[in-house]
Amino acid sequence: MNSKIFTNWLHEFDLMIEKQRRSILLFLDNSPVHPSDIALKNITLKFFPSNSTALVQPFDQRVIRAFKAHYRQQLVQHIIASADIADTVDDIAITALDFICWIDLAWKSTTELTIQNTFRRAGFQTRGDPSDSLSRDATTVDEAVVIQEQEYLNDLDKLLKYVNIGGGIMSASDFVVSFQ
Repeated sequence: MNSKIFTNWLHEFDLMIEKQRRSILLFLDNSPVHPSDIALKNITLKFFPSNSTALVQPFDQRVIRAFKAHYRQQLVQHIIASADIADTVDDIAITALDFICWIDLAWKSTTELTIQNTFRRAGFQTRGDPSDSLSRDATTVDEAVVIQEQEYLNDLDKLLKYVNIGGGIMSASDFVVSFQ
């Protein structure tokens, strides 16, 4: 992503919103690709305070972590499967198609519940649904998110026991947050 691509996308999005006769408020972080001086008709841009992205953007909180856990699980499975026929590490081939397939599978494996709970944890609530106990009980949401995330990490931990990374076995939690 660069500023020109983002600006072009933003203008196209603004036209789409205009055709729908809507106006929206779009929150952005302070990434250099997000121009603050762009004139839009139907989109109002608001920027988060510096260094607050991880606190206020739900996808940065848990969804990306779940996605990474699923993606890296595919990577580790590939390495384990390839290790049987490889004489050296260089013999383990990973293609662009492998990456694309793993990304697709990781996104499809990131459940709707993960996304919903992540948004709830960030303070977004379901509109007008009093039966939605998760939106009213932050503790329940936190517990649900943590339990689900731990299930993803446990699955990855099982695989990582068969792989030596940097001279030792790495935990799934460390593997997901490393190499960012």
